[in-house]
Amino acid sequence: MQYAILHGADRVLTQSVISDLDVVVGLEPDDVIRRISQCLGDSGLWPIMEWPYDVGHTLTVFLATDDGREAMQLDMLNDRRGVGKYAVKSDVLLKRSVRRDGLPVVRPADETVYLVRKRIVKGDRAALVALSDQISGFARSEVAESMSSTLSVVGRRSVDSFLRGRRGGLGIRPIRSALNVLRQARRLFRPTGYWLHCASPEMAEAVVERFGAYLPHAVVLGSPDSPGAIVRLLMRRLRPGVVVTCEGAPILIRPDVTVDDESIDLAAPRIIEAFRARTEYRLGVS
Repeated sequence: MQYAILHGADRVLTQSVISDLDVVVGLEPDDVIRRISQCLGDSGLWPIMEWPYDVGHTLTVFLATDDGREAMQLDMLNDRRGVGKYAVKSDVLLKRSVRRDGLPVVRPADETVYLVRKRIVKGDRAALVALSDQISGFARSEVAESMSSTLSVVGRRSVDSFLRGRRGGLGIRPIRSALNVLRQARRLFRPTGYWLHCASPEMAEAVVERFGAYLPHAVVLGSPDSPGAIVRLLMRRLRPGVVVTCEGAPILIRPDVTVDDESIDLAAPRIIEAFRARTEYRLGVS
């Protein structure tokens, strides 16, 4: 299976424990998880949430241990045409990848160009200042060649404008906008997050503390005993994370998990099991 570290190789090479990993892959992300599921299980990690964060076959999978105390975020990019918001062509990054201490990594110039485009999209000006110094360490011809090869037209234009000191647009193409509408609509029927209902406020806070340590969103919304409360929690459930209610009785629909254990240490394994079952089903892990 072909893959390469997209950025952050220094952390991978020097740290024994990493909390997030960004990789570019040559297969559909779902297929990647199916192929490495046995290896993940042997290491004590299970897929508990999948988040298709962009168009163009990109996927974040959150992995966690049985007790939910330790976790890892795996971001996978497989966007051959560069239609995603970062406008980078994954197959080109892979073909040009190099070995560093035995680990496949994206070429340094390609990595820097990708990061510039990413920070432009995110509007992270502080990071862009640092990247300006970093990209000046490459020859202009190398940067130009990297932009031409790895970015789609809109990506090249925005990065070129930045390097020339001009404020350019993000260059989002109509095709991406249309695909993104479809992606967002799909989440209405296949939400990313989970709704957990707890017997007490204390347990609700404990759940948020445990899972909010690594999931992007974790919030307590109170009692789900009114139509307005149900609408609010369902909207938050579209996001990657957990929405926790407590007390009262849920109306209209059932929560993903009901937590009636006396402690978070007893509840967490059962919560992880429920998260894992849904995620593996969606990813086709047998």
